[in-house]
Amino acid sequence: MQFLHKLERLSDFAAVIGAALMIPLVAVMVYEVLSRYLFQAPTSWAFELSYMLMSGTFSLGFAYALKYRQHVNVDFIYAALSLRWRAMINLAGYVVFLPCTVWLSVGLFNYAARAYQTGEVSGISSWNPVVWPLRAVLFAGFAFLSLQVLVDAIRCVRTIATGEPRDSAQIEADLL
Repeated sequence: MQFLHKLERLSDFAAVIGAALMIPLVAVMVYEVLSRYLFQAPTSWAFELSYMLMSGTFSLGFAYALKYRQHVNVDFIYAALSLRWRAMINLAGYVVFLPCTVWLSVGLFNYAARAYQTGEVSGISSWNPVVWPLRAVLFAGFAFLSLQVLVDAIRCVRTIATGEPRDSAQIEADLL
């Protein structure tokens, strides 16, 4: 299980990077608002940079949200089920979800690599930045999500087999 903890730390690492992207995002938005409304000089780059930073924030937070069960969940029936039944339901979802996240990760990697090789630019504004950094971050976010889904699926199999909840360290972390 130590290996699973190490994989889960990647989710925390990605979330920290995603959260750190909020700092430049706020700075860009404040600069744009001041520039536009105080000096009547809107920027040509703030919109594109803001959606790129926000995309990075969200995609790097996906795995963290799954790890700590912060996703949307309708649990009025689910919560009444036994631990093994909940693990079986989760595992069924992960069996469907994991191939999707892996497929998206591979596609995003190829998408980013092609953008890097061709020097593709956004074409949205006069700033026209290259798009491979954004696509690389999106790939990383989905790759981390795929790993977290895999870890959770393994934990579900363990719960089904033993009847024990996810390990105690994780349960404590969930309660914080």
